[in-house]
Amino acid sequence: MGRTDLTFMLRGLEKHLKTASQRRGFDKGEKWHDLDVTTWPIVEHIRKPVQTDGASCGLFMLNFMEYWTGDMLSDCITQEDMKAFRRKLIAILHDSELNKIRGSPIYNQSKDQENGSDSDITELPSLGKEHQGDVAKENIQLPICTLSTKPHEFVDEICKYIMSIDDATCLKKEWVRSSTPYPLGLTLKQIQDILRMDQPMDKDCFNMAVRIVACDEIQFFIEPPVHNMDLRFCSAILHGRKHPLWLVKPDIKELATFFHSWPGIDHNISSCNMILLPHAFLGHFILFTIDKHECRVCILDPCSETLSEERYQLKLQRCSFYLNDALEIAQPGWNSDIYFWPRKYPHNIPIPTSPDRKLFGYLVFSFMLSWDGKRFVHPVCSDGYEVRKKFLIHILKYLANEVEDNIPEIVREYLRRVNGPWL
Repeated sequence: MGRTDLTFMLRGLEKHLKTASQRRGFDKGEKWHDLDVTTWPIVEHIRKPVQTDGASCGLFMLNFMEYWTGDMLSDCITQEDMKAFRRKLIAILHDSELNKIRGSPIYNQSKDQENGSDSDITELPSLGKEHQGDVAKENIQLPICTLSTKPHEFVDEICKYIMSIDDATCLKKEWVRSSTPYPLGLTLKQIQDILRMDQPMDKDCFNMAVRIVACDEIQFFIEPPVHNMDLRFCSAILHGRKHPLWLVKPDIKELATFFHSWPGIDHNISSCNMILLPHAFLGHFILFTIDKHECRVCILDPCSETLSEERYQLKLQRCSFYLNDALEIAQPGWNSDIYFWPRKYPHNIPIPTSPDRKLFGYLVFSFMLSWDGKRFVHPVCSDGYEVRKKFLIHILKYLANEVEDNIPEIVREYLRRVNGPWL
């Protein structure tokens, strides 16, 4: 068939099904002989394009779901049918029992009121000191009709609200927490520091951000898999530098555990072609991308456009020494020395408009999201404050946050309305 898009979709579906099958209560039933959907026969019932525009694919999908009998479509669907179906779908959604705001005042407003304007943004209430102790208990209801539809404005309001809090008790409270693969929590003070231009990247914040990416289900669809590492490896191998003679040697078995699959993601290190290894020392963040398939190391440094071999030789030498030993345990049969691999120093690295070492951690994290081994597949923001705001939203929108209730309702309400690619 030559349908690579369908092949990737089926691979992802199969991974999801097999992951779901491991959960308690999963029942394949008698009709499901196996979950290896990539090996099943494929029959294409629609061999000619029926969609002639670029915006009706979702509508066609809904119709296919409605008219599919298990063997065939019970009705013939054309592009012309989509015009009437759009109006029908509005009525279906409005009248549905699942519509929780059906009959609310928003439906009784005039046309002008419903449309709103750019100025119809609800101003966040000032947070006086007498109320800051109750910030986590607030339950402020925001009328939907008065909210802006521009995500950037929601983000600005979130930032203003967060920075307005100066109560000592509130600042110590955790706003983000995750227990696996090890307990890690971020206080409101750490979250505020993300927005302070005079503060460098906090290592716990960096590790949390990497964890959010590494445990995301989108990792199922990356082929071949990429292994994201946080700063634990770097911290472990640099720990000995605190001793004047560097006599403290890292535990190689512990280092090998950093190559284990992240919780919920079944990626064996042997199947990963690329390892993303961040390195941080004295506030200087860089990223080593280790391409096992090409046997090559790329070094991404936001500090300067002029990169030299000597500048990274000692860092890479120390990383390689322990990385090779750890990989021998995590990936039996590994016998290569990364230090002697060819090195690449990309020259198209986004440089901040005003070089600032305190921004480097945020840029390196952005590199991890965008670098595919050869180039940046997504634009990397180099504006200092903007990249910090993007990082903040990434942290606060963590779906598996165990202490989400500690975040004030007004902030959560705004976060629900922040959509789109923020990193």
